[in-house]
Amino acid sequence: MTDRPWFERPAVEKAGTTFFLVFFAALVLPDAVSELVSAPSWWHVAKAAACVVLVANAGTALVRAWFLGGSARSTRRTPALD
Repeated sequence: MTDRPWFERPAVEKAGTTFFLVFFAALVLPDAVSELVSAPSWWHVAKAAACVVLVANAGTALVRAWFLGGSARSTRRTPALD
């Protein structure tokens, strides 16, 4: 058995980041941008900016999970004893 928790397994990271990116990019971001265009206010600007930041973060997490072998958290270092 592996000593990693379930949420650090590569398949879970890949599926989770893919779902989050598709959900945010397809459902939440267009709604936030359309609200910003139709009725600009400080709240809609903040909401659209937060959505853009979350999509960018999810995009980098997706690339890390699918192409670079997982997140930085999943690589544990154990101290070597001499």
